[in-house]
Amino acid sequence: MIEPAEAFWSTPDDNAGVQNPGQPIAWDGIQIVVPMTWQIHTLDRSYLKMVADDGTVFELKWRLNQKRFKIDRFLARFIKRHQRMVAGTMHPDPVPHQWQAILPGRALRTFKWTEGDHCALGVVVHCPVCHTATLMKLSGLPSKRLEAIAASVLASFQDHGKRTAASPWQPWQIFDIHARLPQTYTLAHHRLLSGSFELSFLSDQTRLRLYRWGPAAVLLEEVELRQFALDHIDPLTKGGIWSPMFDAPAWCWRTRPRIGIVSRLANPRLRGYRYQSGRIWHLSGQNRILAAVMDGRRPIDEKILEKICEQYGCDA
Repeated sequence: MIEPAEAFWSTPDDNAGVQNPGQPIAWDGIQIVVPMTWQIHTLDRSYLKMVADDGTVFELKWRLNQKRFKIDRFLARFIKRHQRMVAGTMHPDPVPHQWQAILPGRALRTFKWTEGDHCALGVVVHCPVCHTATLMKLSGLPSKRLEAIAASVLASFQDHGKRTAASPWQPWQIFDIHARLPQTYTLAHHRLLSGSFELSFLSDQTRLRLYRWGPAAVLLEEVELRQFALDHIDPLTKGGIWSPMFDAPAWCWRTRPRIGIVSRLANPRLRGYRYQSGRIWHLSGQNRILAAVMDGRRPIDEKILEKICEQYGCDA
């Protein structure tokens, strides 16, 4: 879980200078802290767009394993390709000295352009250690405030979340959920709806799914927790051996079904997975239901699943 205290922002109408902690985001190897007033507009595997009511637009794109990345060549091509969209106002800009101190050891370039009455700012970052190339764009605010917010975001920026031996477990944090997963798991699919989240990851012969549902008080009003899992996960849960867990309103299950071709055709979500272990638990204080489900073509490593569950939580 990222500590939000790394960056702070004052609200525009706050004459007393009271500062507000930001909202942390950890997604596919990138970690940042952004103002609480920003809302997620678009979220893909390597792209994040956030907007705010005051007109602020923040975009973040990144690519992994960019060992041959040439930052000056990239910036020159990027500016040339986008000049028509901004009436020829895009140009390289000197990197503020304090920004380079914020991100030591990384190649850093900045550029600016004009959008209506406001200035817009972009930052390109390349790390020679993890070989991640990142592009940030921020627009919709006066120039001085734009640079101050960009500096705060950069101060919280981390791009070593996935590819260093010193950090074998990678953080994930979005909205009110946070988790740490083995770095071998890559994001395959995500679905973030108002009442339910599902994140699906793949690693070799194993699939991991993290679920979050709410509000739990409504969802469990007429059904108990075990039946809720049977209704909302997949057919493999129905063939499992279920056991209650003692530390919370929670259940765990394990299954090793013998699935023939007819059953696989009838249940395409199984995709040949023959083993499944899962946990589902009710966080009454947060009014949420969480679940972690691991499917495999080989027996499930219960210790890994248990550790994942220990580090999967909700801040609602």
